[in-house]
Amino acid sequence: MRDTILESLEEQAQLHEQEAKRLRKHARERRKNLKKRREFDKLINSIEHDVDPIAFSEANGLNLDTVLAWHKKAVQKRDAVALERRNREIRRLANSGMTNKELGFRFRLHPNSVGRILNRAQRELTPRKLPIVPYWKYRLGLED
Repeated sequence: MRDTILESLEEQAQLHEQEAKRLRKHARERRKNLKKRREFDKLINSIEHDVDPIAFSEANGLNLDTVLAWHKKAVQKRDAVALERRNREIRRLANSGMTNKELGFRFRLHPNSVGRILNRAQRELTPRKLPIVPYWKYRLGLED
């Protein structure tokens, strides 16, 4: 009886050792992949909007389509930053008292476009109203 218990325990210990070995191997592979991913992300973030995608792909041994997609993202990020800066300047000048017409002339925009920028900024600053409880929830007594 004790021999069978010992054999069973030894079998379980071997299974646990095999599982631990498998998990250590998996952890090594995961660390290696994460390291590669960090290097890849570093390379991706090094792409600027003014870089030549073809030369960059050849220099780093990357697929041209991948580099073109990254380059497009870099350009979009640059444009979004520039647009946010412009909108922030419009809001600042509007708070100082300039009219939409004056702002439009200054930034080469239509006065209605300036108004939309200012309205969007105002909407973002005002808190949202709580949603109205649907009628069926009210009728069933489920409203909070």
